[in-house]
Amino acid sequence: MWNVFLYVLLFFYKCGRRLALFFQAQDSVRVYMVLADGTQAPMDPSARPRALVVKRVTNGGARYRFVEQPKPAHGYASDALVVPKNKMLGMTVDVGGRTFPINVDEFNVGESTLFTPMFNRWLCMNYLGVPPRDDVSATIVDSEVNVVVTKKPVRIGEAVIVE
Repeated sequence: MWNVFLYVLLFFYKCGRRLALFFQAQDSVRVYMVLADGTQAPMDPSARPRALVVKRVTNGGARYRFVEQPKPAHGYASDALVVPKNKMLGMTVDVGGRTFPINVDEFNVGESTLFTPMFNRWLCMNYLGVPPRDDVSATIVDSEVNVVVTKKPVRIGEAVIVE
């Protein structure tokens, strides 16, 4: 009798493990509108947003792509991972006299524009959790180990699409 109970328990354990592994392996892609004040809202098909944030969650973590003035017919939520040819190695952001380290892997996505005024508002409100400020500057270490401090927008270069 105990043998049968243990076999049934083992069966459900194995099924549960396989189901958990199946859900872990699934990637999710979400597209959010960025409003003028920097807040993000679920995508509304009838709206023409000024900016979009594409958040892709994989087993390796989250990746963000920020697009201003999006074209309506462009597929921003494609399943392909867009990796820039020239990668950033490190990044920090100074907001109001405070320095925040940024996980560069999350923002090192090709065809993305960082540190525009709208991106800065979104970054402060949704990623850093601080009130939006106008005095945002970024310190970036690029792939050639150059350290760049800028308050200007940074366009992540050409992209290589990896399926």
